[in-house]
Amino acid sequence: MAALTDALGVMDVMGFFTVVFPFILVFAILYGILSRLELFGEKSSTINAIISLAVAIFFVSITQAVKFLNTLIPLFTAVLIVMTLVLMIFLFIGVKPEAITGAMKTPAGYLIMLAVVMIIIFYAMSSIDPNSYYNTHPEDIPEGVEIPGLNAPGTAEDYARIEFMRTLYSPTMLGLIVLVIVFAGATYLITREPA
Repeated sequence: MAALTDALGVMDVMGFFTVVFPFILVFAILYGILSRLELFGEKSSTINAIISLAVAIFFVSITQAVKFLNTLIPLFTAVLIVMTLVLMIFLFIGVKPEAITGAMKTPAGYLIMLAVVMIIIFYAMSSIDPNSYYNTHPEDIPEGVEIPGLNAPGTAEDYARIEFMRTLYSPTMLGLIVLVIVFAGATYLITREPA
């Protein structure tokens, strides 16, 4: 176990997680999308590779974009694992796979997937650099407010997570979420085709 931890530490120091892996991921995803869409014709693999290479190099040169990706990928991985476990539980209790896919193809299924993706993206965006304004304007920090990484112990990521959770669980945000769900349900019930 120590050898694996040491190897991951060496890879981190060498920049694999901040340069190599994000480069490969962006290049592969963009190349796959361009190849699938065939924007430049059927036999345009060279053009697709050049565009993907240029975008991947540009992406890796922006540290905040890499930090966003490094926050986003583990969250999506965790959500996929949880979704897989939930699907396995449904299958174990006897729900047919056709019923599961049918439920996910409904507007409510799409809404749930969209909500999960948006929450993950907003959380990842909040960890990029939440204190960029206060880093350049420390005199604007309200008196008595402690911001980890600036005028209190901790890091900017700690502050981002605290603020994200405070915002997500505020009564205003919870009320807005309930209101959106009610309006989405009412819209679906009003506009659906009768069976």
